Amino acid sequence: MLLQLDRISKRFGSTPAVCSLSLEMEHGEILCLLGPSGCGKTTTLRMIAGFEIPDQGSILFASQNITRQSPQQRQFGMVFQSYALFPHMSVFENVAFGLKVRSFSRSEILSRVNRALELVQLAAKSGHRIQQISGGEQQRVAVARAIVIEPRLLLLDEPLSNLDASLRESTRTQLRQLIRKLQISAVFVTHDQEEAFTLADRIAVLNAGVLQQVGRPAEIYDRPSNLFVSRFVGKSNILRVQAREGSREFLMDGNIWKACEPARSSGTLAAVFRPQQVRIGQALQNSALIEIVDVQRTVHGMSISSKLGTQEIEIWLPAAEVAADIPSWSTGKRFFIHVPPETIHLFSHE
Repeated sequence: MLLQLDRISKRFGSTPAVCSLSLEMEHGEILCLLGPSGCGKTTTLRMIAGFEIPDQGSILFASQNITRQSPQQRQFGMVFQSYALFPHMSVFENVAFGLKVRSFSRSEILSRVNRALELVQLAAKSGHRIQQISGGEQQRVAVARAIVIEPRLLLLDEPLSNLDASLRESTRTQLRQLIRKLQISAVFVTHDQEEAFTLADRIAVLNAGVLQQVGRPAEIYDRPSNLFVSRFVGKSNILRVQAREGSREFLMDGNIWKACEPARSSGTLAAVFRPQQVRIGQALQNSALIEIVDVQRTVHGMSISSKLGTQEIEIWLPAAEVAADIPSWSTGKRFFIHVPPETIHLFSHE
């Protein structure tokens, strides 16, 4: 085990920022802290970095208690949201700054900086001022400055938030490839689900300072642990149903349906499933007749807004399934859908 957060908590005045958070990560892993603004993810990262001290709990790195160590003692690399680059310095000087502070020799600084700039593909721009390079290149300078000290752990706070949409996709792919090439472990913070799913090996979802779920991206998406995760990660259909504790069966629109797991309580619950998990056509179980409210077509497929009784259901069909032999979809059209039991989860309303 590389990093362990053991029931750490942090308050700012009367406001709890992180509440008894326990989390672990392995060597070589890329772990994402994902959640909405104010959920405690950046505070958690700052406690890992040593910029904040937990009010309670402990932080262990390689089995050593580092809870009260300074950031310098921890020897972690940090990429800030603002990048925090020095505009009056060149690219080379920015990357070399941390090594100079640590009193490395001139020859060692030259060797390490050149190697870091080659890794981020900026060797040709080492003499440029920060204002002379693009936002994507500035992000890579910030990464080079963090990795040049050969950190025991790389920490990234919203690393791509300052890039425009056209740069984010290519940059996050490059960033993951770079971390893999360096064979280092990394923790990064984001509120961007696509960024989390692209970069992370595992994702820890936070809300109001409390850990909601931790797992691999596919697990978080396909098997959310509660209603918050279902709502926050991707799109979900959330329908009011009647269920009995301990039973997989539930009542929806007067028909008996089945979920993947037994209900944890009785009464009015939320049945949750993803729009792309809905199938067109009738089956012996979990079928309903719905009516189209609106249709939106894209190059990737078709989104259908519909109603089952008074409740709304969204359906997503990939382009391959929107074939010419399917009758034209229009408002008011009625058709049967089927939702496989293994894709439906039952949660209490929050």
